[in-house]
Amino acid sequence: SYCSYFSLGPIRGMMDTALQTPDPLPSGSPPTELVVYWERQGEDSLCAVHCVNALMQGPQFTAFSLADVALRLDEEEASLLGEELAPGEPSANVDDQGNFSSQVIIQSLQQRDATLEVQDSLHPDFQENVASFPENELAYICNHHRHWLALRRIAWQDGRLAWFNLNSRLPEGPELLSDQQLRDLVHTMLAEGSTVFVIRGSLPAPFDVNRRKELLPWQLLLSEERILGMQARRQARLKAEDQLNNALAHDLLSLAKRSKWDELFGRLAHAEAACADDGPRYVDHIPAPRNFGLIHFAAHQGRHRELGRLLQDFGANRELRTRDGLTATDIATSVGCVKALEALRYTESRSDARTSCGSLSEPASRRRRRQEPCAGIPGLSIFNYAC
Repeated sequence: SYCSYFSLGPIRGMMDTALQTPDPLPSGSPPTELVVYWERQGEDSLCAVHCVNALMQGPQFTAFSLADVALRLDEEEASLLGEELAPGEPSANVDDQGNFSSQVIIQSLQQRDATLEVQDSLHPDFQENVASFPENELAYICNHHRHWLALRRIAWQDGRLAWFNLNSRLPEGPELLSDQQLRDLVHTMLAEGSTVFVIRGSLPAPFDVNRRKELLPWQLLLSEERILGMQARRQARLKAEDQLNNALAHDLLSLAKRSKWDELFGRLAHAEAACADDGPRYVDHIPAPRNFGLIHFAAHQGRHRELGRLLQDFGANRELRTRDGLTATDIATSVGCVKALEALRYTESRSDARTSCGSLSEPASRRRRRQEPCAGIPGLSIFNYAC
């Protein structure tokens, strides 16, 4: 085992769980439900693992399976040089954070399916087609700024194949690409000196939806509805980042994270007052690479009074989702905060009232400029700050 030769210490806890991943899904007919398999990268450096699993549309590899291939390559290279691989000697194919070489990725894929062809896009037999019509290929794996990512066509609406950027670091998840967007992305990476490999052969359909419960928290099987929702959130974030002060947005979120709500509400009121009536707003803005918005921090901390203020005073969107796809209601439920759930339900029940404080029917400019808290939630004044 590679573990006796090489330490995966920083990622061992995560990968001990990853050893429980299900058996690979064989190639077969596409699922009746439109889904895309995607892995979200956390603090680890396992982009290669996330990349090949996204390419194969299922959890077929772990850090340990790739590490075994890296060890074998190290041994073969040492043998060719007439040397012995000493225990503890640095690997040429993986570092102690889990960054794997292209040789490891290629051999791992071809070991799984010998019919797969993996070739550098600069190879004479591939270069012209990739330069002129990259959308005609099946898939790519790319090393862009020392980060591995997969681009692949997957069965989508109306039975057509659609391109997806399956980069594990994308804030909103997989990105649906037009042919022109795929061309621009591939050509940009090549122009910047990134390594782009072309994948040809037969790739598996997405992971079986009936086995969804076998997946680990960072392994996501995303429905068509969720993918389209992620696309909408991506567009909203890009619009907000273009129109809002992202440094200020991060400052507001940091105050919420540190539970400095009094200071936050003062600064938020001034920030919202400067926003255009029909433009993006700080109360709902989650700049990359943040996961939580203001409403999510309030729910996570059990701050039901602050939830009331965000929802009624500032008109926060109660359906706003984290990067992981969770609403404030989901978070309040997970932490067991009954009073936060009551605040969310109460403001929801009043959202269609013609004159309710902070309702969607109230002019946005007037709602944003109100700085005094509403007293609409029954018993609000006697609530504790946390559950």
